[in-house]
Amino acid sequence: MSFESHNYAIKIEGLLRDVFDCDRAGFGGIADADFIERSAYTAIACALARYYGVVSEKEQKKIEEYLNRYSFYSDKRLEDIIKEFKNSEVETMINEFKSLLKELK
Repeated sequence: MSFESHNYAIKIEGLLRDVFDCDRAGFGGIADADFIERSAYTAIACALARYYGVVSEKEQKKIEEYLNRYSFYSDKRLEDIIKEFKNSEVETMINEFKSLLKELK
């Protein structure tokens, strides 16, 4: 665990806690920075799944495009993404997730 990866995980945790209206132990611990550090893609996919069945086809397509764009990271820890692709990739992934959530609400 690196300081950088944990800070990014905390940012994602805040977004997930808002989506699920829970504390960090909520939604089976998926909205917890420690889980997110190990499986950010899975945590984000869970959050997007909450909306998938209730949004328009156009918004469903945006969810699918986001998930497809970042599916390469489905088995990677945040720390590994940072090492391999630099901070900017994680920042872009988080910013796009945040923007998508705003569209879906």
